[in-house]
Amino acid sequence: QIPNLFKNIWRTARGTAKGRQERDVLNNLSGAFVAGRPTLVLGPPGCGVSSLFKVLSGRANQDKNQTVEGNILYSGFTPEEVHVNKLSSYIEQSNTHLPNLTVRETLEFAFKCFGGGKVTQVFSDAPHSTFDQKEELMTAMKHYPEFIMEHFGLLGCADVPVGDELIRGVSGGEKKRVTIAESLMAQRPVVFADQISTGLDSAATFDIIRRFTQIARETELTYVIALLQPPPEVYDLFDEVLILAEGSIIYHGAREHVLDYFESIGFSCPAGTDVAEFCQEVTLEIGRKYAFRESYPKHISEFVESWLHSPYSLAKRTETTKVLSKKTDSPERKRYDKNTCVYETTRMEDLNLLLQRQHKLVYRDTQFLSARLGQAIFMGLLLGTLFFKIDANISQDNLSAVSQRYGIMFLLLVLCMFSGNAEMPVVHVQRPVVSKHRDSYLFRVSNYVLCQFMALIPLVIVETIIIGSLVFFLTNLVPTQSPDVVSKY
Repeated sequence: QIPNLFKNIWRTARGTAKGRQERDVLNNLSGAFVAGRPTLVLGPPGCGVSSLFKVLSGRANQDKNQTVEGNILYSGFTPEEVHVNKLSSYIEQSNTHLPNLTVRETLEFAFKCFGGGKVTQVFSDAPHSTFDQKEELMTAMKHYPEFIMEHFGLLGCADVPVGDELIRGVSGGEKKRVTIAESLMAQRPVVFADQISTGLDSAATFDIIRRFTQIARETELTYVIALLQPPPEVYDLFDEVLILAEGSIIYHGAREHVLDYFESIGFSCPAGTDVAEFCQEVTLEIGRKYAFRESYPKHISEFVESWLHSPYSLAKRTETTKVLSKKTDSPERKRYDKNTCVYETTRMEDLNLLLQRQHKLVYRDTQFLSARLGQAIFMGLLLGTLFFKIDANISQDNLSAVSQRYGIMFLLLVLCMFSGNAEMPVVHVQRPVVSKHRDSYLFRVSNYVLCQFMALIPLVIVETIIIGSLVFFLTNLVPTQSPDVVSKY
């Protein structure tokens, strides 16, 4: 967008003139997320949750203005040894989807782009699996989108378009389920979900988180979810809680020990107050009402010191050290090895999937097709009547007839050339979806751009034939009595 472009240029120039200043967003974070134990991340707005998720999911490195210091291990392996983007998924707050695709098509496209059957084959090569277990796994994974849709209650709207502000589709809660289900198509062992309850009521939030945590426990995957003031029934679905404030850890451990820890440093949660609300307010100015003694932490630095010197922190550090000492080298880890391609599909498979999807997007939109064909007919009639039945004599003495023909050819080429401008708003609408898929390494952007052109070739040919035919005969470019049109031109 042009306004944002100039704004960014102005900020860069101003920052260069004043001298760039570094600011710490995350400070001295240490901990471990255990597989099969869903973790809830709490904190007031601006506490650094999104930055933490982007760092751990490998997306912070995409911004040149951000630097990360410290060590991050994934089952004992460093980011230099594995593809972090291939290992983890990051679910944003917004629901960005292509509105013309149905729920089933959205999930099946993501499933195929993320490897689909190839991923199944990798997991089925585990030495401890029997032949029957491998066959059962292969059968189940072939229908993985159906399994996820059933798990998230999407089978009833599987063939309904996702929709947007202009196209009628699924509801807001169902669209949030589609967002989560799409990320699960990658079958990645680590998932970071950032404020996925935005815009949902308590019942929908509970249903989504319940299914989310159930999958995490059943599949022994690492799911870390950030929520803003979740209700008590949602809070109780998690096994561990991480509380952040101004980029620092205030608490990280079992959910059952949260209130015990804060009571040990001078804060008590009153009866009838939500625990999640208490955890988010305790570090703020309003949180002083929860203090029940004179000596208690008042500043973030004091909260951090209290946490680091508590037995709960010692227990968590001991657990973290124990977890980091184990280096899991299972057959499925080869899928994320740095020596492999970051994309799950080959370039030709990628191109084929994108071309099929783009073909659906273009030729399913009847309003778009009607507008393009109607425009071609209108412009052909307009240009044809403007030069209606020009002089058929194109001898060297009749310069007017020659110049008229040059003008017709020029305008005809201009019309065909600028007919593609109608695609610009469509590309602009699809841009957020493409950015999300690019960051998730769903497909290659070069293939996407190529498919944008390839899918429109049949439509452009039809438009050209319509405009050319109308102009050719209405303007009398070739006399009707001419026996050979080709020999004339």
